Amino acid sequence: MRLQEAALTRRFDVALVTDLSRLSRSTGDLSKMIDRLVAKGIRVVGVQDGYDSARRGHKLQAGLSEIIGEAFREMVKDRTYAALESRAKEKRPTGGRAYGYRDGKVDRGEVFIVQEIFGRYADGASCRTIAAQLNASRIPSPGSSWDRTIRRSSGWMGSGVRVIVRNERYCGAIHWNTSEWRKDPDSGKRLRVVRPKSEWITHTDESLRIVSDELFARAQRRMRPFGDRKQVQSGGKPKHLLSGLLRCSVCDACYVGANALEYDCSSHRDGGACSNKVRVTRAHVQEATREAAQRSPGARKRHADHAGHESLLG
Repeated sequence: MRLQEAALTRRFDVALVTDLSRLSRSTGDLSKMIDRLVAKGIRVVGVQDGYDSARRGHKLQAGLSEIIGEAFREMVKDRTYAALESRAKEKRPTGGRAYGYRDGKVDRGEVFIVQEIFGRYADGASCRTIAAQLNASRIPSPGSSWDRTIRRSSGWMGSGVRVIVRNERYCGAIHWNTSEWRKDPDSGKRLRVVRPKSEWITHTDESLRIVSDELFARAQRRMRPFGDRKQVQSGGKPKHLLSGLLRCSVCDACYVGANALEYDCSSHRDGGACSNKVRVTRAHVQEATREAAQRSPGARKRHADHAGHESLLG
Protein backbone atom coordinates (compact mmCIF):
# COMPACT_ATOMS: atom_id res chain seq x y z
CA MET A 1 0.00 0.00 0.00
CA ARG A 2 2.86 2.38 0.78
CA LEU A 3 4.43 1.51 -2.57
CA GLN A 4 1.23 2.40 -4.42
CA GLU A 5 0.85 5.65 -2.49
CA ALA A 6 4.44 6.59 -3.32
CA ALA A 7 3.83 5.73 -6.97
CA LEU A 8 0.97 8.24 -7.17
CA THR A 9 3.39 11.06 -6.33
CA ARG A 10 6.20 9.54 -8.45
CA ARG A 11 8.68 9.28 -5.58
CA PHE A 12 10.61 6.51 -7.35
CA ASP A 13 11.36 5.33 -10.89
CA VAL A 14 11.73 1.54 -10.55
CA ALA A 15 9.91 -1.02 -8.39
CA LEU A 16 12.42 -3.83 -7.78
CA VAL A 17 10.95 -7.09 -6.38
CA THR A 18 12.28 -10.60 -5.77
CA ASP A 19 9.57 -11.92 -8.09
CA LEU A 20 6.04 -10.86 -9.08
CA SER A 21 4.43 -12.88 -6.29
CA ARG A 22 5.82 -10.24 -3.90
CA LEU A 23 3.41 -7.74 -5.43
CA SER A 24 0.35 -10.00 -5.43
CA ARG A 25 -0.77 -13.63 -5.62
CA SER A 26 -4.27 -12.82 -6.83
CA THR A 27 -5.42 -13.14 -10.43
CA GLY A 28 -6.55 -9.74 -11.58
CA ASP A 29 -4.85 -7.72 -8.83
CA LEU A 30 -1.31 -8.17 -10.15
CA SER A 31 -2.06 -7.02 -13.69
CA LYS A 32 -4.01 -4.01 -12.43
CA MET A 33 -1.20 -3.04 -10.06
CA ILE A 34 1.42 -3.28 -12.79
CA ASP A 35 -0.80 -1.27 -15.16
CA ARG A 36 -1.12 1.49 -12.55
CA LEU A 37 2.64 1.62 -11.98
CA VAL A 38 3.46 1.61 -15.70
CA ALA A 39 0.88 4.34 -16.32
CA LYS A 40 2.80 6.49 -13.82
CA GLY A 41 6.03 5.89 -15.77
CA ILE A 42 7.39 3.42 -13.22
CA ARG A 43 9.29 0.34 -14.36
CA VAL A 44 8.67 -2.98 -12.59
CA VAL A 45 11.53 -5.49 -12.43
CA GLY A 46 11.46 -9.00 -10.94
CA VAL A 47 14.91 -10.40 -10.10
CA GLN A 48 14.33 -14.15 -9.83
CA ASP A 49 11.68 -14.55 -12.54
CA GLY A 50 13.38 -12.15 -14.98
CA TYR A 51 10.31 -9.94 -15.35
CA ASP A 52 10.67 -6.45 -16.83
CA SER A 53 7.68 -4.25 -17.63
CA ALA A 54 9.81 -2.45 -20.24
CA ARG A 55 10.21 -5.66 -22.25
CA ARG A 56 7.85 -6.67 -25.06
CA GLY A 57 5.45 -9.44 -24.00
CA HIS A 58 5.65 -8.58 -20.30
CA LYS A 59 1.84 -8.81 -19.89
CA LEU A 60 1.84 -12.47 -20.90
CA GLN A 61 4.50 -13.24 -18.29
CA ALA A 62 2.58 -11.30 -15.65
CA GLY A 63 -0.57 -13.28 -16.45
CA LEU A 64 1.23 -16.59 -16.02
CA SER A 65 2.73 -15.38 -12.74
CA GLU A 66 -0.78 -14.50 -11.51
CA ILE A 67 -2.07 -18.01 -12.19
CA ILE A 68 0.95 -19.72 -10.62
CA GLY A 69 0.93 -17.37 -7.61
CA GLU A 70 -2.76 -17.90 -6.85
CA ALA A 71 -2.43 -21.68 -7.23
CA PHE A 72 0.49 -21.64 -4.76
CA ARG A 73 -1.52 -19.49 -2.33
CA GLU A 74 -4.46 -21.92 -2.46
CA MET A 75 -2.09 -24.86 -1.89
CA VAL A 76 -0.62 -23.20 1.20
CA LYS A 77 -4.13 -22.38 2.45
CA ASP A 78 -5.27 -26.01 2.05
CA ARG A 79 -2.15 -27.38 3.77
CA THR A 80 -2.49 -24.94 6.66
CA TYR A 81 -6.17 -25.81 7.07
CA ALA A 82 -5.41 -29.54 7.06
CA ALA A 83 -2.68 -29.13 9.68
CA LEU A 84 -4.94 -27.07 11.97
CA GLU A 85 -7.82 -29.52 11.46
CA SER A 86 -5.55 -32.34 12.58
CA ARG A 87 -4.53 -30.41 15.69
CA ALA A 88 -8.17 -29.60 16.49
CA LYS A 89 -9.21 -33.26 16.23
CA GLU A 90 -6.33 -34.20 18.53
CA LYS A 91 -7.51 -31.51 21.01
CA ARG A 92 -4.28 -29.56 20.66
CA PRO A 93 -4.04 -25.72 20.51
CA THR A 94 -4.88 -24.16 17.14
CA GLY A 95 -3.93 -20.55 17.88
CA GLY A 96 -6.02 -17.50 18.68
CA ARG A 97 -6.00 -15.16 21.65
CA ALA A 98 -8.54 -14.63 24.40
CA TYR A 99 -8.33 -12.43 27.47
CA GLY A 100 -7.62 -14.50 30.57
CA TYR A 101 -5.29 -16.96 28.83
CA ARG A 102 -1.60 -16.94 28.06
CA ASP A 103 0.46 -19.59 26.25
CA GLY A 104 -2.55 -21.91 26.10
CA LYS A 105 -3.15 -21.81 29.86
CA VAL A 106 -5.28 -19.79 32.27
CA ASP A 107 -3.59 -16.52 33.23
CA ARG A 108 -3.88 -16.29 37.01
CA GLY A 109 -3.43 -12.53 36.85
CA GLU A 110 -6.49 -12.03 34.62
CA VAL A 111 -8.80 -14.83 35.73
CA PHE A 112 -10.33 -12.72 38.51
CA ILE A 113 -11.08 -9.89 36.07
CA VAL A 114 -12.97 -12.31 33.79
CA GLN A 115 -14.98 -13.66 36.71
CA GLU A 116 -15.73 -10.10 37.85
CA ILE A 117 -16.95 -9.15 34.34
CA PHE A 118 -19.30 -12.16 34.16
CA GLY A 119 -20.57 -11.56 37.69
CA ARG A 120 -21.31 -7.87 37.15
CA TYR A 121 -22.97 -8.48 33.81
CA ALA A 122 -25.11 -11.32 35.15
CA ASP A 123 -26.17 -9.06 38.04
CA GLY A 124 -27.45 -6.40 35.61
CA ALA A 125 -24.55 -4.05 34.84
CA SER A 126 -24.21 -2.94 31.21
CA CYS A 127 -21.10 -3.60 29.11
CA ARG A 128 -20.34 0.14 28.99
CA THR A 129 -20.65 0.48 32.76
CA ILE A 130 -18.31 -2.46 33.33
CA ALA A 131 -15.79 -1.00 30.84
CA ALA A 132 -15.89 2.37 32.60
CA GLN A 133 -15.32 0.71 36.00
CA LEU A 134 -12.36 -1.29 34.68
CA ASN A 135 -10.82 1.87 33.21
CA ALA A 136 -11.40 3.74 36.47
CA SER A 137 -9.54 0.93 38.27
CA ARG A 138 -6.73 1.17 35.69
CA ILE A 139 -7.05 -2.49 34.68
CA PRO A 140 -5.04 -3.11 31.45
CA SER A 141 -7.38 -3.85 28.54
CA PRO A 142 -7.17 -6.84 26.16
CA GLY A 143 -4.43 -6.23 23.64
CA SER A 144 -2.79 -3.45 25.67
CA SER A 145 0.50 -5.37 25.60
CA TRP A 146 0.29 -6.31 21.91
CA ASP A 147 2.82 -4.84 19.53
CA ARG A 148 0.61 -2.40 17.62
CA THR A 149 1.48 0.93 16.06
CA ILE A 150 -2.15 2.06 15.71
CA ARG A 151 -4.75 1.58 18.44
CA ARG A 152 -8.42 2.42 18.38
CA SER A 153 -8.48 2.93 22.13
CA SER A 154 -6.03 2.51 24.99
CA GLY A 155 -8.68 1.30 27.44
CA TRP A 156 -11.62 -1.05 27.82
CA MET A 157 -14.66 -0.60 25.60
CA GLY A 158 -18.18 -1.94 25.90
CA SER A 159 -17.70 -4.02 22.77
CA GLY A 160 -14.66 -5.73 24.30
CA VAL A 161 -16.65 -6.66 27.40
CA ARG A 162 -19.45 -8.01 25.20
CA VAL A 163 -17.01 -10.27 23.31
CA ILE A 164 -15.80 -11.76 26.61
CA VAL A 165 -19.33 -12.42 27.89
CA ARG A 166 -20.23 -14.26 24.65
CA ASN A 167 -17.12 -16.48 24.59
CA GLU A 168 -17.82 -20.13 25.55
CA ARG A 169 -14.11 -20.75 26.04
CA TYR A 170 -14.46 -19.43 29.59
CA CYS A 171 -16.58 -22.54 30.30
CA GLY A 172 -13.83 -24.73 28.87
CA ALA A 173 -15.60 -25.28 25.51
CA ILE A 174 -13.17 -25.01 22.58
CA HIS A 175 -14.58 -24.49 19.10
CA TRP A 176 -12.58 -24.60 15.86
CA ASN A 177 -13.66 -23.99 12.26
CA THR A 178 -16.52 -21.73 13.32
CA SER A 179 -15.96 -19.21 10.52
CA GLU A 180 -13.86 -18.30 7.51
CA TRP A 181 -12.63 -15.08 5.92
CA ARG A 182 -13.54 -14.26 2.33
CA LYS A 183 -12.26 -11.38 0.27
CA ASP A 184 -14.86 -9.22 -1.46
CA PRO A 185 -13.65 -8.91 -5.08
CA ASP A 186 -15.23 -5.45 -5.44
CA SER A 187 -14.22 -3.69 -2.23
CA GLY A 188 -11.12 -5.78 -1.46
CA LYS A 189 -12.27 -6.11 2.18
CA ARG A 190 -12.11 -9.38 4.08
CA LEU A 191 -15.50 -10.54 5.33
CA ARG A 192 -16.06 -13.03 8.15
CA VAL A 193 -18.57 -15.76 7.24
CA VAL A 194 -19.94 -18.06 9.97
CA ARG A 195 -19.83 -21.76 9.14
CA PRO A 196 -22.72 -24.13 10.00
CA LYS A 197 -22.34 -25.82 13.38
CA SER A 198 -22.16 -29.20 11.66
CA GLU A 199 -18.67 -28.21 10.46
CA TRP A 200 -17.39 -27.12 13.87
CA ILE A 201 -14.85 -29.22 15.75
CA THR A 202 -15.56 -28.96 19.47
CA HIS A 203 -14.13 -30.38 22.67
CA THR A 204 -14.14 -29.48 26.35
CA ASP A 205 -11.04 -28.80 28.44
CA GLU A 206 -11.84 -28.29 32.11
CA SER A 207 -8.33 -26.97 32.74
CA LEU A 208 -9.32 -23.87 30.74
CA ARG A 209 -12.56 -23.23 32.64
CA ILE A 210 -12.78 -19.81 34.33
CA VAL A 211 -16.52 -19.42 35.01
CA SER A 212 -19.16 -21.94 36.02
CA ASP A 213 -21.91 -23.13 33.68
CA GLU A 214 -24.49 -21.50 35.94
CA LEU A 215 -22.80 -18.07 35.80
CA PHE A 216 -22.30 -18.31 32.05
CA ALA A 217 -25.98 -19.24 31.56
CA ARG A 218 -27.09 -16.27 33.68
CA ALA A 219 -24.98 -13.93 31.55
CA GLN A 220 -26.37 -15.39 28.30
CA ARG A 221 -29.95 -14.90 29.46
CA ARG A 222 -29.26 -11.18 29.57
CA MET A 223 -27.65 -11.19 26.12
CA ARG A 224 -30.03 -10.32 23.30
CA PRO A 225 -29.86 -12.99 20.57
CA PHE A 226 -27.52 -11.92 17.77
CA GLY A 227 -30.10 -12.76 15.10
CA ASP A 228 -32.66 -10.39 16.68
CA ARG A 229 -30.62 -7.27 16.03
CA LYS A 230 -32.33 -4.98 13.54
CA GLN A 231 -28.98 -4.02 12.00
CA VAL A 232 -28.30 -7.67 11.12
CA GLN A 233 -31.82 -8.21 9.76
CA SER A 234 -31.48 -5.17 7.52
CA GLY A 235 -28.11 -6.31 6.21
CA GLY A 236 -26.15 -3.79 8.29
CA LYS A 237 -27.06 -0.92 5.97
CA PRO A 238 -26.37 2.61 7.30
CA LYS A 239 -29.44 4.43 8.56
CA HIS A 240 -28.07 7.97 8.25
CA LEU A 241 -26.09 9.96 5.69
CA LEU A 242 -22.78 9.80 7.60
CA SER A 243 -23.13 6.45 9.38
CA GLY A 244 -19.70 4.82 9.70
CA LEU A 245 -17.86 7.78 8.12
CA LEU A 246 -17.18 10.15 11.03
CA ARG A 247 -13.96 9.69 13.05
CA CYS A 248 -12.77 11.11 16.35
CA SER A 249 -9.83 13.54 15.95
CA VAL A 250 -8.35 12.42 19.29
CA CYS A 251 -8.40 8.59 19.14
CA ASP A 252 -9.66 7.91 15.59
CA ALA A 253 -12.58 5.81 16.86
CA CYS A 254 -15.92 6.07 15.05
CA TYR A 255 -18.35 8.85 15.90
CA VAL A 256 -21.70 7.08 16.38
CA GLY A 257 -25.27 8.07 17.18
CA ALA A 258 -25.53 9.12 20.81
CA ASN A 259 -29.27 9.68 20.49
CA ALA A 260 -31.79 10.67 17.82
CA LEU A 261 -30.12 14.06 17.28
CA GLU A 262 -26.38 13.80 18.10
CA TYR A 263 -23.13 11.94 17.33
CA ASP A 264 -20.39 11.28 19.88
CA CYS A 265 -17.09 9.37 20.16
CA SER A 266 -17.75 5.64 20.62
CA SER A 267 -14.53 5.16 22.57
CA HIS A 268 -15.41 7.87 25.09
CA ARG A 269 -19.01 6.69 25.42
CA ASP A 270 -18.09 3.01 25.82
CA GLY A 271 -15.82 3.80 28.72
CA GLY A 272 -12.59 4.02 26.74
CA ALA A 273 -9.67 6.27 27.57
CA CYS A 274 -10.59 8.91 24.95
CA SER A 275 -10.98 12.37 26.47
CA ASN A 276 -13.13 13.76 23.64
CA LYS A 277 -16.51 14.67 25.18
CA VAL A 278 -17.69 16.78 22.25
CA ARG A 279 -21.07 15.93 20.76
CA VAL A 280 -22.22 17.24 17.38
CA THR A 281 -25.77 17.48 16.16
CA ARG A 282 -26.62 15.26 13.20
CA ALA A 283 -28.32 18.08 11.28
CA HIS A 284 -25.32 20.44 11.69
CA VAL A 285 -22.63 17.99 10.56
CA GLN A 286 -24.72 16.72 7.65
CA GLU A 287 -25.36 20.26 6.42
CA ALA A 288 -21.66 21.16 6.73
CA THR A 289 -20.75 18.06 4.73
CA ARG A 290 -23.24 18.90 2.00
CA GLU A 291 -21.90 22.45 1.71
CA ALA A 292 -18.29 21.19 1.47
CA ALA A 293 -19.27 18.67 -1.21
CA GLN A 294 -21.09 21.35 -3.21
CA ARG A 295 -18.02 23.61 -3.09
CA SER A 296 -15.72 20.88 -4.45
CA PRO A 297 -14.46 21.30 -8.05
CA GLY A 298 -16.02 18.02 -9.13
CA ALA A 299 -19.44 19.02 -7.81
CA ARG A 300 -19.25 22.42 -9.56
CA LYS A 301 -18.32 20.74 -12.85
CA ARG A 302 -21.21 18.28 -12.57
CA HIS A 303 -23.55 21.16 -11.78
CA ALA A 304 -22.32 23.11 -14.82
CA ASP A 305 -22.68 20.06 -17.07
CA HIS A 306 -26.17 19.47 -15.75
CA ALA A 307 -27.14 23.11 -16.31
CA GLY A 308 -25.79 22.98 -19.86
CA HIS A 309 -27.72 19.80 -20.54
CA GLU A 310 -30.93 21.43 -19.28
CA SER A 311 -30.40 24.48 -21.52
CA LEU A 312 -29.98 22.22 -24.57
CA LEU A 313 -33.21 20.40 -23.72
CA GLY A 314 -35.05 23.63 -23.02
